[in-house]
Amino acid sequence: TTDIKCSFSSGTTGPQKYCMWGNNYIQTMSKYLHFYISRRNIEVKNAVIQGPSSVYKDVNELMVNRFGGIPYFVGLRVEGIKPVLDDALKRGESNIIKIIRDYFSPEVEKTNRFMDYDQSINTIRSAWMMLAHFDLFYGENRHIDTVIVSGVGYTPQNHELLLNKFKNVIHSYGYFAFGDALGIPFSGNLDYYPAFPYTIFTVIDDKGKVVDYGKEGHPVFIVARKDLLLVLKEENEFAIRISPTDSFNWDGIRNPRRVI
Repeated sequence: TTDIKCSFSSGTTGPQKYCMWGNNYIQTMSKYLHFYISRRNIEVKNAVIQGPSSVYKDVNELMVNRFGGIPYFVGLRVEGIKPVLDDALKRGESNIIKIIRDYFSPEVEKTNRFMDYDQSINTIRSAWMMLAHFDLFYGENRHIDTVIVSGVGYTPQNHELLLNKFKNVIHSYGYFAFGDALGIPFSGNLDYYPAFPYTIFTVIDDKGKVVDYGKEGHPVFIVARKDLLLVLKEENEFAIRISPTDSFNWDGIRNPRRVI
């Protein structure tokens, strides 16, 4: 029916996967993003949203609309890009810049045209590597106050780098089957708690046993909602299990990373 949409994964590390999303959950996720950002007293005016299409586009555009802003979506061609970027990162910063120019020059140009056209754009969502070189690709005379970043390649060190460039840095950890879990910087770490009760996080060892708090293992995600029931284990991904807090009465994960 028209209430169900097919969501594709970005395909950055392997073949694209897909699952179904109900429209009510798309609306719920946009409310979650709006609520989280509002609680930090951050004002989103108009925004550029870079990334894969599919439900990611719908949720982020709706979030910007909830702030009363205009979203400008720029689709990124990201299939198979993560191994290429990881290899370039090992060979130095100049290689990262070359890869971004080779892969994303049309998207960078389109983003620049949007920001030239609309001086009210104050927010951009993109990959951290593009934002780390924002001045190089987009120039210095922009009015970007807030950036939203995502990806398991994002580290506490990257976070500190972006905080030196932008007033507000919102980090997220997500999956095409459940959307974003917006993060919390804590004592030099990046913590993530799910939008409970729709998704539950836990962490297990190689034998399938849940690890103790503070220990690292493979993240497991249990997605449970009206339109989808799914259990996901990330074999090539690692994270630390963290305990509930006063604000989050369920488990979270810390410093997720992926090994290819």
